[in-house]
Amino acid sequence: MPQSSTLIEYTVRLTAPQTQSFEVCMRVRNVSEAQVNVALPVWRAGRYSILNPAGTLSQLSAENDSGEALRVAKIDKTTWQVETAGSSEIQVRYSIYANSLGDRTRHVDHSHAFLSGATVFLYVPERRSDPLSVRIEAPTDWKLSCSLDKLEGDPRTLLSPSYDVLIDSPIEIGFHDSLQFEVEGIPHEIVLWNAPPFDKERLTLEFAETSDRTSFVLLQGSTTDRQACCLRQ
Repeated sequence: MPQSSTLIEYTVRLTAPQTQSFEVCMRVRNVSEAQVNVALPVWRAGRYSILNPAGTLSQLSAENDSGEALRVAKIDKTTWQVETAGSSEIQVRYSIYANSLGDRTRHVDHSHAFLSGATVFLYVPERRSDPLSVRIEAPTDWKLSCSLDKLEGDPRTLLSPSYDVLIDSPIEIGFHDSLQFEVEGIPHEIVLWNAPPFDKERLTLEFAETSDRTSFVLLQGSTTDRQACCLRQ
């Protein structure tokens, strides 16, 4: 597993998933500006329509590395501006209500959490190319599936070379079935949440055969060393 050398770190806290809400802490290092803008996209990978993910984001606040509160102002529908007060590191905290199952953006309940990055993780527009990490704090018996690499020695921390790769890598945490196989030497994982009874060996074989026939399309332009797909009933 890779080591961490990230400049932007996220922590996702799923401490009360039955409320369909969770908390995110975003830590930004190497800050030199007097103001830092953080925003959510109005789109997500695979869905080419205007979204409003900021509509269920609440309680946003910011602080410096000493825990002192920083001034925050919302400057448009999906963007907040943080006054850094000379700090080289800031933390932005916020809550998200996640009950959007039908549009595959974010959904949390007592059994799982599905997170599509563009609707969950704020970003700094000028720093989309910075390496970053995502630490998942969830019930200990929940499984974590994602195509991103995991930090060496910490399977609950995901690593991404950039924000664009992060938002193209959905995260599934919870009670789910996992089918794993390889195509062209690339590990593949199919994740099924809330699935009816099925023949795991047969379904894995069928997915592997289908992926093998289309691998020349799926693997062109791949941004990670493995592929993961999340399915639900």
